[in-house]
Amino acid sequence: YGGSMLTKFLIEEHIFGETGLDNPDIDGLFIDDFWCSNILNGSCTDPVQGPTEIDPHSQVDMGLSNSDILSLTNGWLFNMQSVQQAIVDKKKFTWSLFPDQQNANLMPMLVDNTSCLAVHRQYCLPSNLWQSVPLILGIEPSTDNPHVLPSLQQTVATFLLLRGPYAYIGYGVWGVGWPWALPRPVELDTDYGHPIDEHCYEIGQHTGIFTRKWTNYHIYVDCNNWTAKFVETEKEMETHSSVL
Repeated sequence: YGGSMLTKFLIEEHIFGETGLDNPDIDGLFIDDFWCSNILNGSCTDPVQGPTEIDPHSQVDMGLSNSDILSLTNGWLFNMQSVQQAIVDKKKFTWSLFPDQQNANLMPMLVDNTSCLAVHRQYCLPSNLWQSVPLILGIEPSTDNPHVLPSLQQTVATFLLLRGPYAYIGYGVWGVGWPWALPRPVELDTDYGHPIDEHCYEIGQHTGIFTRKWTNYHIYVDCNNWTAKFVETEKEMETHSSVL
C-alpha cells in the first residue's frame, strides 16, 4: 500500500480532478469513515474492528485475520496521511483537519463555568492554536431541556474571543444539529464587526477576566462568575468622552 499506484490514483483522480478539489468551486471534502484494528488501536467499537459503520460480521464474511485488518488499517492510515498532505499542499480542506475531528467525529468544543479559566488562559495568547486552524464551538443546551441555552451569551462571547480567521459555532451536542423547534438566537446574527485585537487577553494579573475588541463591540468574559458582556463600541466611546 505504501507509495502504490492506488495512492496516486486516489489523490490525482478521486480527491482532485475536475469533479474534486481541482474544481475551483470546491474548497474541501468530507471524507468518511475509517478503518480500526484491535492490534493497533486497542479497542474498536464502531461497531467492531475493520471498516467502521459496517456490519459487525464483516471480518468473518471477508475471511480476514486480525493481521489482515492491521495491514488494511495501516494502508488506510498511509493513504489518508498522503491525501491530507496533498490537500494541505494545494490549500484545500478536509474535515479531519479540524482538531479532534480525525475520524469525522463532529463533536464541538464545549466551554462552561468549570473550564472557562483554563480554556481562556490557554488560548488568549499570541500565536494560539485557533489562529492557524478552524474552531468548532458548541452552545451547550440545558440537561433538563434541549431547547434552553443557559450559557448562550457566554459561549458566543467565548467564540468571539477565541476564534481565528476560520471558526464555526453551533448546537453543543454531537452532530451539531440545531433543533428545528429552537429559534435561532439573535446573538448569532448580530454584526460584531471585525476583530481589532489579534487575540484575546486577560485584563491585569490573574483577574480571570478576558477581553477582545471588535470594530462594533468590546467583548468580555468573566470566568469568576461565568458571565459575558457585549459593549457597543460607540456607547463605550460616549461613556469615555463623558468621563473626560
